[in-house]
Amino acid sequence: MSDEDDREHQEAFVFYCEQRAKEYRRRFGTEEPKGQILLPPTDLSLFAWPGGGVYQFPPRRSRKLRHWHYVTEAISQPRDPAAAIKDGHPGYAFELVMSTAERCNWAPNVLMNLARYFFGPKGRPFYHYQCIPCNGPLVLGSETKLTYLLSVPSREYDPVIRLPGGECSLVHLVGVAEEEIKPAFDLEKPGEGIKALYRVLYNHGVGCCSLPERPSLAEAPGFVEEWQAELAAVRAGNGGRSPDAVRP
Repeated sequence: MSDEDDREHQEAFVFYCEQRAKEYRRRFGTEEPKGQILLPPTDLSLFAWPGGGVYQFPPRRSRKLRHWHYVTEAISQPRDPAAAIKDGHPGYAFELVMSTAERCNWAPNVLMNLARYFFGPKGRPFYHYQCIPCNGPLVLGSETKLTYLLSVPSREYDPVIRLPGGECSLVHLVGVAEEEIKPAFDLEKPGEGIKALYRVLYNHGVGCCSLPERPSLAEAPGFVEEWQAELAAVRAGNGGRSPDAVRP
């Protein structure tokens, strides 16, 4: 790569990051610490995530974003940002988001581990309405009942951001219990069951916030009936094929 090509690459790389940061701030406010991202505990080069990390955003009560939000940085960064700016990014672009009631260390760690999976040899993109097993408790060392993650479009902010090379999906992850998601796996189209569970989570004030201390909604009488009612509503308004649940 010539000096001129290298300079063009670096300028395009920075421009991409600046545009993504602007889109984040429009939705989530100012990150904390300002101008910084939380970095993985290991060398980023070990899993090819240049510029990667996680932004931490405090609650914005005036905008109804009353939770802490953690958002990945640079998963959507193209390998050739200069070409993406000129010709558009040809592939699917996404970033991951989690929200929590309190500031914590476990949420960014979860996001970093998912980024490590994606950039690994068997990694696959994350889309809305998938189900991802945590292979243990959502918070390591805890007794939380949340052992799965749903990937959903948040109702609290626009889940699509505009980058120089095209659109990028914000895939919001919310922790759920195995008993809560199990009915969806028994369906021919599990994605419909995931949508129904997402509606139930909102009915009970959970929404898309991951709350490790909460009990499983499946333990309450009437859970199955409520989920079935929401499933019927999803199917009644579903004009196309729902995506299947995916287990990396």
